[in-house]
Amino acid sequence: MINIAVTSDLHGHLPEIKRCDILLICGDIMPLEIQRDFYKSEFWMRSTFAEWIVNLPCDQVIMVGGNHDYYLEAIENDDIKKYESLYRATRNKLEVLYNKECVVSSKDGDIIKIWGTPYCQEFGNWYFNKSPEELKEAYSSMPKGCDIVISHDPPKVGKYGTILEGSRKGKNCGNPYLAKEIKEKVPRYCFAGHIHSADHNLGTYKGYGITQFANVSYLDESYDPTYNILYLSI
Repeated sequence: MINIAVTSDLHGHLPEIKRCDILLICGDIMPLEIQRDFYKSEFWMRSTFAEWIVNLPCDQVIMVGGNHDYYLEAIENDDIKKYESLYRATRNKLEVLYNKECVVSSKDGDIIKIWGTPYCQEFGNWYFNKSPEELKEAYSSMPKGCDIVISHDPPKVGKYGTILEGSRKGKNCGNPYLAKEIKEKVPRYCFAGHIHSADHNLGTYKGYGITQFANVSYLDESYDPTYNILYLSI
């Protein structure tokens, strides 16, 4: 049994996390005031964020970037920067997934497979936004039957990508390309963020087999901490 905490859309907020084995973060970690500044973002990652990661009561943190995480997009293909800012700074406690899978194990020998993507459908002038062709290619690397998929963009499934509050209430911003891949690959869980007020209830959806979905954004549409961290054991 592996105890997991899941959250997303922190935008600079670094909440208290209960003891668990693994923390999953589905993107948008950067503070709003520095999100477009490479050097300030880098400093924040290596100092404030890294210190938070190191002191969390868990063994490992697995994360994807989000559309507000310019710095993470900028270093996607820079192995030196990734090593310095993501791994060395957090004492190898953090792993950031760019359309890749990782395997984690508990002290008891339980193993789970996690696949993560930061890539989003086009949504304003932001980061990790990709064309339909690029999304299809990236999502094709999702393995069949993995345990957990973490993405920033929510799949177009139920109301997990639907804005449920504010002036755009009712607009479905879900990603159909991600939904199609999930339907074919059938992971056990799919967690996403991006749409702060979307459906946070963990559950299955007709036509998607055993896969359980949840939007795990921490902030609401007004960027206030509103939603609970999701905890589960698998």
